[in-house]
Amino acid sequence: METQASSSTESSSRRRRRRSRTKTVVSLGRFAWLRSAAVGRGVFWGMSALAAGYAGLIFYFTWVATFAFGPVWLDVDKAEARYRMGPPTAEAEAGAVWTHRENGAFYRTRFAADGLLKSIFCAEYTRENAGCPSTLGLGIDSSEDAMFLRLGAPDREIYDGEDKIVHYDSLGLTMRLRRLLIVGIEKHHRSGPLSYVPDALWMLVP
Repeated sequence: METQASSSTESSSRRRRRRSRTKTVVSLGRFAWLRSAAVGRGVFWGMSALAAGYAGLIFYFTWVATFAFGPVWLDVDKAEARYRMGPPTAEAEAGAVWTHRENGAFYRTRFAADGLLKSIFCAEYTRENAGCPSTLGLGIDSSEDAMFLRLGAPDREIYDGEDKIVHYDSLGLTMRLRRLLIVGIEKHHRSGPLSYVPDALWMLVP
């Protein structure tokens, strides 16, 4: 009797193991389609589309940042600049240079001989409600290290007393730094139609 009971137990155990293996094979079989070539190609093209979309956004926002700064764009006329920024606080050089003081920010806007805006500079004279716009993820009080990580090495640097002025000509961007922090930002025309492309590629690097 003991032998029969033992044999029955072993037989039952073997049946359970077989059923378990069968269930596992069936379960794995349900997901066999994940290993198909079509799924692999779909995942590849899906990831490629996401990467291309991300790169496209970086290039687009970099391109926009080369001519837009805060409320205005380069090459707008005085009427458009006045509409977007309000009347200037003061004018100089026969109206070629406007200054605005608002929300703790100081703007200096310069117009070319044809009356179109060719550069705009912003610095903050108070920390209360300061209003200088940021550009390419950098703003007043961003660190020099953050600037280098974001934009790479500048095209040139000059010193003005205690300040360092760095020029990114390819982006049409000039930063004034003091004690390792950005204290002023100027937007002007970039050096060429596609000069921003290497900078956009740099920003794609994680």
